[in-house]
Amino acid sequence: MKAILFLYCSLALSMAAPQNISISDAQAGVEKNPKDAQALLTLGALYDRAGQFEQAAPILERAVKAAPSLAAARMELAVCLARLHRYKEAAVTLDPVAPPMDSPQLLLYRRLKASIASGNKDDAAAADEMAKALELARGDRGLAFATAVAQFRAGRLDQALASAEKSKGIQDSADIENLIGDIQERRGDSLAAVHGYQTAVALAPDNEEYRLSLALELLRHHTFEPAILVLEQGSKQFPASLRMRVALGLGYFLVNRDSDATATLLGAMRLESGRAFVLDYLGDLLIDQGDTPDTGVVKEVCADADAHPDSAMAQAVCGGLLLRAQADQADATHYDEPLARLRKAVQLAGDNATARCQLGKAFELNQQWKDARQQMEECVRLRPDSTEWHYRLSRIYVRLGLGDLAKEQDRLRAEADQKLAAQSQQRYATLARFLYALGSKSEP
Repeated sequence: MKAILFLYCSLALSMAAPQNISISDAQAGVEKNPKDAQALLTLGALYDRAGQFEQAAPILERAVKAAPSLAAARMELAVCLARLHRYKEAAVTLDPVAPPMDSPQLLLYRRLKASIASGNKDDAAAADEMAKALELARGDRGLAFATAVAQFRAGRLDQALASAEKSKGIQDSADIENLIGDIQERRGDSLAAVHGYQTAVALAPDNEEYRLSLALELLRHHTFEPAILVLEQGSKQFPASLRMRVALGLGYFLVNRDSDATATLLGAMRLESGRAFVLDYLGDLLIDQGDTPDTGVVKEVCADADAHPDSAMAQAVCGGLLLRAQADQADATHYDEPLARLRKAVQLAGDNATARCQLGKAFELNQQWKDARQQMEECVRLRPDSTEWHYRLSRIYVRLGLGDLAKEQDRLRAEADQKLAAQSQQRYATLARFLYALGSKSEP
């Protein structure tokens, strides 16, 4: 999983504004000489230092207009525009400025160029500029770290590792070790990645992000028991952490501890903002777990659905759990409630795959073949890589006497089988989707 990565870039200019002048004095100077570029630059720079970027930008634009060749005005304006996330305008503003001869100003220039390139999603240019900046300040630990981040984002993994190791050599820290873990994971060296994450945890044991990075790396490479141990410790240390709880539930599912997994996920649902995340990403696991859903689980999820009557996913998961429990018990006389729940879910969100698939299954179990066909066709459209739903649709076509369509579903099912390798891999496919979602939660 990626750690929180950012392009550290100090954008403060050192010479644009005099040190012992107030904003009111600078305003007086502009009022006296409204077209004086230096006076405008001074006032704009003071506003910029005060964090009043919206006020600074138009004043600096006036300074550039008054003296288009004044490099200091263009650099100050580019800094301000970058802080306002107006990166395209910042690039245009800075483009005519030649690299300064003075080393401190050249360093600022390179870092500013890198920041603007990063803001414009040009990772390669950002990496180039940060590498040039690092050449000017080889002993700057923070700059070496920022360069490694930029190179990592640009996919230059060997360069990123070298820059990270340079930063580590100046002074080791948890953020550097976590970044090294990210780089090594991307390079495919799982052992080195785990070592980086473990060191980050050791250096900063109170940091949730580093512990989660370690656990997810272990899960990703099927080192389940150590991952579960890390997550169990993390869940105790960070009891309010949604990600830690849900990752622990994920680990339990992977070792077939379904009851523990379900209990953990229900606990995660009770956390603030937890219910929607768990339902959206793990609702299918709650329905399709190995054992018949526990009565208490069904009751709690359906109580949540009653409390959120307009939530399509809540209705779909409740209906799916009810359907699974009754189907496992071969109880075909009580499909009314799951059908009602699932119909409502489809009405609320017609593109909800869980709702469509479970409703199609409910109609199939109830031998309502035409209705089952309609819902299951929508299901496989929304989930084309699922072997189960292609198989069920094929059976529905057979019941309806549609042999050619059934054969086509068998062909599609075979294609899905090749992707999933075996039925047991469907769980891993669902978990992989969640793993990506969980990892992306740490992005800025």
